[in-house]
Amino acid sequence: MKQYYYVNKYGQQAGPIPVGQFSACGIMKETLVWCEGMSEWKKAEEVEELKHLFAPAAITPPPLQPSGMPQPPVAPGSNGAGIPPADPTGQCPDNYLVWTILTTILCCWPLGIPGIVYATKVEKLWRAGDSAGAQQAAEQAKMWCFISLGGGVLTFIVSFAFGFLSAL
Repeated sequence: MKQYYYVNKYGQQAGPIPVGQFSACGIMKETLVWCEGMSEWKKAEEVEELKHLFAPAAITPPPLQPSGMPQPPVAPGSNGAGIPPADPTGQCPDNYLVWTILTTILCCWPLGIPGIVYATKVEKLWRAGDSAGAQQAAEQAKMWCFISLGGGVLTFIVSFAFGFLSAL
């Protein structure tokens, strides 16, 4: 059985060790290794006898369910495996926080507060891996932003009309 020398994480030569102890010594595919018969140090993944140690693990499909067994429940908005669908752009949706704060302050604060609450949820949900929930929270924040804006415009029109009518 071949014995290999390797360069540890401190840049020092260590060994000899058998192949079976590679994982215990923290040898990874980019670790430099050498054994008798090799002309130079090589990355472990480049040594023909060691390639099998660093090959990607085969993905095995889940076992089939017997036909009499009920299927597990699927979460709403998921892709059937209980995992939220990935966002094709890979970016967190806009949270509309700035616009919601502005419409809350300048237009109608009671209607803008729910928008701020939803806007602050967007990034938290995104980081938790819930892209569907983050998208929904972003849409809710946008909706409440527009409702607040509409409430402010309506209040301005009504105030202007009462002021105009009282001047007559």
